[in-house]
Amino acid sequence: MNFFRSGSLSSRLCLSSLAILLLAIWTLAYFVSSTMQEDMRLSLNQQQSSTVSVLAAEIEKEIVFRVNSLQQIAGQISPAMLDEPKRLQDYLDSQVGINLIFNFGAIVIDANGTARAAVPLTIGRLRATYSDRDYFVGAMKGKTTISKPLIGKVSHTPLFAIAMPIRNGQGKVIGVIAGVIDLTQTNFLDTIAAHSYGQTGGYALIAPQHQLIVTASDKRLVMSKANASDPLVQRFMLGYQGSGVLLDPFGVETLASAKSIPTAAWFLIAGLPTAEAFAPIRVMQRRTLFAAIVLSLLASGLIFWIIRRQLAPMLAATRTLAQLSTVDAFPPALPVAKSDEVGALIKGFNHLLQTLAQREETLRLSEEHLAITLNSIGDAVIATDTDGRVTQMNPTAEQLTGWSLAQAIGHPLPEVFKIINADTREICRNPVELVMVRGEIVGLANHTVLLALDGSEYQISDSAAPIRDAGGRVSGVVLVFSDVSKRYHMEEALRRTEQQFRNTFKLMPNSLTLQNKEGVVLDCSDAFCELTGFSREEIIGTNMQNLGLWVHPEDRQIMRETLERDGKVDALEFQLRRRDGEIRTMQISAKFLALEHEPILLAVAHDITARKLAEDALRTNQRELQIALKEKTSLLNEVHHRVKNNLQVITSLLRLEEGRSDQANTKTVLNEMQGRIRSMALLHETLYRSGIFATADLAEYLGELATQAFRAQASGGAVIALKLDLAKAMVSMDQATPCGLMVNELISNCLKHGFPDGRTGEVVITLKLTEDAKQVQLSVSDNGIGLPADFEDKREASLGLQMASDLARQIGGSLEIGPGSVFRVTFPIADSQ
Repeated sequence: MNFFRSGSLSSRLCLSSLAILLLAIWTLAYFVSSTMQEDMRLSLNQQQSSTVSVLAAEIEKEIVFRVNSLQQIAGQISPAMLDEPKRLQDYLDSQVGINLIFNFGAIVIDANGTARAAVPLTIGRLRATYSDRDYFVGAMKGKTTISKPLIGKVSHTPLFAIAMPIRNGQGKVIGVIAGVIDLTQTNFLDTIAAHSYGQTGGYALIAPQHQLIVTASDKRLVMSKANASDPLVQRFMLGYQGSGVLLDPFGVETLASAKSIPTAAWFLIAGLPTAEAFAPIRVMQRRTLFAAIVLSLLASGLIFWIIRRQLAPMLAATRTLAQLSTVDAFPPALPVAKSDEVGALIKGFNHLLQTLAQREETLRLSEEHLAITLNSIGDAVIATDTDGRVTQMNPTAEQLTGWSLAQAIGHPLPEVFKIINADTREICRNPVELVMVRGEIVGLANHTVLLALDGSEYQISDSAAPIRDAGGRVSGVVLVFSDVSKRYHMEEALRRTEQQFRNTFKLMPNSLTLQNKEGVVLDCSDAFCELTGFSREEIIGTNMQNLGLWVHPEDRQIMRETLERDGKVDALEFQLRRRDGEIRTMQISAKFLALEHEPILLAVAHDITARKLAEDALRTNQRELQIALKEKTSLLNEVHHRVKNNLQVITSLLRLEEGRSDQANTKTVLNEMQGRIRSMALLHETLYRSGIFATADLAEYLGELATQAFRAQASGGAVIALKLDLAKAMVSMDQATPCGLMVNELISNCLKHGFPDGRTGEVVITLKLTEDAKQVQLSVSDNGIGLPADFEDKREASLGLQMASDLARQIGGSLEIGPGSVFRVTFPIADSQ
């Protein structure tokens, strides 16, 4: 019995091994049992689904046959026949097949709901009113209708009807023909009502729109309410066609499968109680349980015998080691009698003695290393005990506080580390107190100033953390801080610059808004507030994704679609409703600026109400046409001039933003955006100078654009020449703008990638007309290093080339590349009208 004494290793090994084995045995038994049950469930579900699918298809076929029969009969009933009851009755009597497919006969009902003819006549339905019947109402609306199952007023038996509209030559519904099926008489649904599924299972046909059981194998369920509270039945009613487990109306757990009958909008359920379905599994589970019990008893005896035999030598060695504990001196190394597990245990004890001596030496070296580390850390470090008195500090902390380690040791931290709020000049709370209260790392507040012993002040960033011993108890606090005065002053200057920018933006005379990618207004000019009649407080923070409350409803959808599709809006006209209700005609240009963190939508709006009124006046009064034309020309001059000025303002803003940023990627993006906006501004300047607004000379525009873009982007150290071969070509403004943006992107691409390391060469821009003068061919090429071998792989990642491709498609062409470093676009000249 000592083998199983409390706390012994032998008893723990025996019990642990036995527990593991028993767990494996019973887990295997459970897994086999559950797996077999799940496999049988899947097999039964597949069989159920196949059976119910066949029956559902047969019922669907029968219903479709009856619907088609009614449709044929209804097609032969004319308006004149409806007005002659005897002729209508003779025709209905001649349809001998109708009594075979509708066991309770058929009725012809006029538009007022009165029965005009019926078979058989013995039922007495002539001249009865059916206007309140659901199948009559549905058929009069022009739909084939299958009625709600109900108890007949005459027969007092469950029945339902199939109704078909009767139409005149113009397609108007003039009456209804309905076939009636008595569910208690022989009918096509007897395949359900007369059969069971398995020994105790059966079928049920359910009308989900009425939550009624139409018919079922169990006669008690006919015309009863479906169990809509059961989750699986709910899924079946919502259209789910599959299998699962449900509770039938009598509370019996049932394995069920469903299939829809589309024409009637019904579904058929086949159900089998799980007690019958899983009966073979229950027998197999009992047998598995008996086998597991027998195997567990056998395994327990074998484990006891094997562990007792294997642990006998170790128990003898344990008694020998216990005698060494009575020796006062530090025990010497124990002898190893045998190279087995016991010998390995003794060797481990001897190794432990050596390890303890090595750890003592390691601790001494660690303390020396800690002192060296503290002295080499760039940040200032101060350590305190739990009372907040200084115990250690490194040279950086001595320099910032003005206290030496010898002076500071033992002093309360607030005397050595005196911190105040930079704004209020109030003394900050002792960080040691915060750490001791919270027991976790604490970051001190922003705008913290350190007052040194000599009166110097340092803006610092700091944090404090608890020091814990081996037991996890807090034994002190370590404070790490650094001098961030320079960074703090830079951030303050940046905030002031940003505020100046916002003030400038606010006071600009143009109607400007800045929005984020979600459409929320970040800022707007005073001119925009004056234009809409809303205050800045009402506008800023408004979500413009839905284009706000100010845009006329007729224009909201087109503006939303344009922004979502193109990411920009070019001179789009829309109706704006001011706060006072006045409708103004506006023109907006907007584009997303790809900044470092997120894109910003810059929108410029112009009030063109006067221009639109002038155009209306031109169309209504020809003597005033010439005067209005001059006013329109002047107005267009002013529009192009102001758009150019606005775009130049935007370029200046981007240049200021570029100067503020210290991120290379952001500078590059802002510089590229300046080039794109310059290309648009130059077109407006060209149109303004020419005085012609329908078309632009593409050669003149691209020549000046290329010269400016080349001067702005060419590296000062490289000798790269610009060669222009531009034939005169008059194009619309809608084509000139994309051409300018595309040339700007391709020039930037040539200068950026074609001439690395100060390489010299030339960039050639060619513009020429085809022989029929109906198309323009524009190309940009260079004689630099050429395209890289992996150009096609990198092409999709290049924003400039993607933009050039999109712009080429916008003007009706496509971007062709090669041979060599040649980028070519051929596009038709659009009609300027």
